[in-house]
Amino acid sequence: KLSAQVTRSIQTSEFSLIMQKFKKKAETQRNHEIISDTSQGMRVVSKVGKINTHRHQKKELSMIVKDLFISSIHLSWSWTFFNFFGSYFLSWLIFAVIWYLIGLAHGDFDPATVQQPGHVVCVDNMVDFTSAFLFSIETQHTIGYGGRMTTTECPMAIIVMSVQSIIGVFLTACITGIVFAKFTKPTHRAKTILFSQNALITMRNGAFYLLCRVADLRPTHLIESHISGYVVRRETTEEGEEIPHHLFAIEFGTDLDGTQDFFQLFWPIVLSHRIDEASPLWSVSPTDLI
Repeated sequence: KLSAQVTRSIQTSEFSLIMQKFKKKAETQRNHEIISDTSQGMRVVSKVGKINTHRHQKKELSMIVKDLFISSIHLSWSWTFFNFFGSYFLSWLIFAVIWYLIGLAHGDFDPATVQQPGHVVCVDNMVDFTSAFLFSIETQHTIGYGGRMTTTECPMAIIVMSVQSIIGVFLTACITGIVFAKFTKPTHRAKTILFSQNALITMRNGAFYLLCRVADLRPTHLIESHISGYVVRRETTEEGEEIPHHLFAIEFGTDLDGTQDFFQLFWPIVLSHRIDEASPLWSVSPTDLI
């Protein structure tokens, strides 16, 4: 009986050890899956400064028209060139139709009417729609080849010529402003500011610090550079209101204690944030940071 009890006790202890190893392995695998799933999640803001939030709403045409200039700047270059050529060609075509209708109403395209004594055409040498289209281009861009020109016979032709000249100047100013604004946009400047691939939490002077390194690839560095950081997390107020995506402002700096947000990128600089009781990272576990 004593031998059977000892054997049973040994089997029980071995079974307990096996179960502990199995639970430890399962827990390690579960933690690894949590870390993997968390690491594969999309960042709110990428390392190049791109915001990954999306708004599922309908883009109303009235809102785009109200902010047409800024909307045109944000278009791709292909759409910009398409709008560039399309706007000019459409304006030429519309005014060509107007010039053609003016000549048609005045009888300038009827040989019998033109040959009548005392008949003066509205536009010299405009005999068909093709010549009306060419005259529209010459008028809008003040080319002035000398072959076609308006006369004092038709007041409507003088008014249309004045309106087209003003619209041509306005259209050229808008297109030039959009192209110039796209060239001067600092979109690619962010690609020359590099951050370290991984952040680091270390101990400095008895306190925890979150560290990362930033560098500027260009020889002409930025002036008046400042650093700021934010943490997005869920927050619950004392009244029970839950704020799912609350922005906590955290202090980053170049000094050892995490102060002094102003810096110059003469060489790669380490930025630090002090993790203390006032920091939103104080209660975050290492698994939550990954």
